[in-house]
Amino acid sequence: MSAAPKITALRGEGVSLAVAADAFLATPRTVNPDTHRAYASAIDRVAAAAG
Repeated sequence: MSAAPKITALRGEGVSLAVAADAFLATPRTVNPDTHRAYASAIDRVAAAAG
């Protein structure tokens, strides 16, 4: 069994989904353009579904 992934919580009031998404997409885990594009696409679909 692998170790749990490291997760960073964005805390505070009034953090919009767009701000949280931008913060996530600015992390080193999305430095690869293909990875960034895939995550951005998935986040866009979630944001559209969430309203």
